[in-house]
Amino acid sequence: MRTQRCLLLMLIVTASARAGAQSPPAREAASFAAELDHLLGVPEGLTADAAAAQALATSFELEGRRDAVDAAENQVTQAAVGYLPRVGIAARALWLSAITPPLFGPLVIAPDSPEGPVLPGAVLVNTPASFAALRHQIAAEISLVLPISDYLLRIVQAHSAARHSAAGASFALRAARRQVATAGRLAFYGWVRARLQVVIADAAVAQAKAHLADVARLREVGRVPPADALRVDAQLAAAEQLRARALEARAVQFQQLQTLLHAPDMQEPEIGEDVRAALPPLRESLDSDRWVDRAIDQRPELQALAAATASLVEQATTLRAGIYPRLDAVASATTANPNPRFFPPQDRYDTTWALGLQLGWSPTDALASGAGRSSLEAQARKAAADEKQARDALRNEVVTAIEALRAADVAVESSARGLISAEESYRQRRELYRNGRATSVELTDAETALTQARLDAIDAFIDRRVARARLLQAAGEPVEGPLNAQEGKP
Repeated sequence: MRTQRCLLLMLIVTASARAGAQSPPAREAASFAAELDHLLGVPEGLTADAAAAQALATSFELEGRRDAVDAAENQVTQAAVGYLPRVGIAARALWLSAITPPLFGPLVIAPDSPEGPVLPGAVLVNTPASFAALRHQIAAEISLVLPISDYLLRIVQAHSAARHSAAGASFALRAARRQVATAGRLAFYGWVRARLQVVIADAAVAQAKAHLADVARLREVGRVPPADALRVDAQLAAAEQLRARALEARAVQFQQLQTLLHAPDMQEPEIGEDVRAALPPLRESLDSDRWVDRAIDQRPELQALAAATASLVEQATTLRAGIYPRLDAVASATTANPNPRFFPPQDRYDTTWALGLQLGWSPTDALASGAGRSSLEAQARKAAADEKQARDALRNEVVTAIEALRAADVAVESSARGLISAEESYRQRRELYRNGRATSVELTDAETALTQARLDAIDAFIDRRVARARLLQAAGEPVEGPLNAQEGKP
């Protein structure tokens, strides 16, 4: 209902300006309204949604966030590999240094006797016993380690921590996308505000020049003192200063828009959005508690903090494994020439295998794990406290955005009434002044009031859209698509 009344008032403004086209003030009002009609809602112009889309497409911050998500997902894959047995494959070819073959003492043998007991009368021979020292070794080995204790104390927790970290990176990316989209819209509205302020400043200059011309004509017939001309000339100078400041603000705001959209060579576009148009109603009323609840459920920043806390808790649990002994099941197979399991060494390939359990514990690692675990637990407590603090800040942000939107809705309606009154007051004061029934000071005040009313009306329209964008951002509503796509009747 409030929006409909606002639209009705704006129609009255336009109709009032066009109805009095025969008088100079009415022509000026009609010219101002026509200028707004010409500037706003150009079909091929830039809109807030288009600015948000281009900001999303060119943001360096989002590029870095996407890389962070990829890195976190790769860490999940790396942690999942821990479930597999550790397999090692090695091959070696060695050239061994020369050594003096060891002697095992003389041996008495019967070279002519068959295997078995020595027959009586057999010839016995005394010979030295030694073995050849081989000068090379070629070996291939495959080993397998099954980390039994890690399955219970380390691997599951590490995988869970990596998954929480990846989820946190994904939430952070979503939050950054929403922030970039909102920043694109706000930069667009800042530029539109500055452009419309230039139009208002131009109108103020035109009004002051028309007033000065009226003063000059009345001075010729001696109806106004010279001081009136000086006062109006000072007003013209003030209007020109207002225009200079507006032009400067327009240039600065457009440069900021170019920077955010990463389009330094972009020519200043037309305005494709009519900021005077009413916005569709929100899905629900501006109830602070309900909007805060939605924000707590939807804001990816809170979800990212919760994921970071969970990841730190799991990492701390993982370090607990370093306190306890480590139990591994080990297996290996070796093919080597010569194989060290065979004695004496022989110049041939032999294969051997080994299978068993291995238990180990390091007091140094236990101390380091305990300190690391305490550090991670402290970080987890800090992350949990940050999440609680973020919830408080979120509540304040939502309530502030709601009140700003309410104030903007009121400002749109009140500024529309004020603009009607200021237009009519200026028209009447100028007619009275031209007929000698009003002073120059009264006309100057009416001109100043009209300029301020126009500024207030434009500010109210822009503030309403800015407040709507900030509320959707604060409540965690999707803001990456069209602003109005997220709204509708309950």
